[in-house]
Amino acid sequence: MIILDIELNGIENAEVAKVIREVRPNWNLKQLKSKCYSHSMTNTVSHFFINSREDEDSIVVRVNGEAAFLDRKKELEAFDRLAKSGIADKLLAIFKNGTRSKTRTYQP
Repeated sequence: MIILDIELNGIENAEVAKVIREVRPNWNLKQLKSKCYSHSMTNTVSHFFINSREDEDSIVVRVNGEAAFLDRKKELEAFDRLAKSGIADKLLAIFKNGTRSKTRTYQP
């Protein structure tokens, strides 16, 4: 997992490109597409990809909200344990106010 000294000011493609360059340096950012899944007080979660959300190298970016009642350190520890158990997506990177994870291929 990469630890980045970056803070995002939103989840728009241009802002998230700061983090994508570190994890997917080969991506052509002019072709970047996204799908927002959640925009709430505690987090904003979007899926980023070049061709399709089903692409093997697509990623999910989660930007933390201003929820003072959440312990973000414990939350990261829980994500890491879940990923190691195969229950959650592997964290590729963390940054000052969020995370980036690899999407898993789910098979019914």
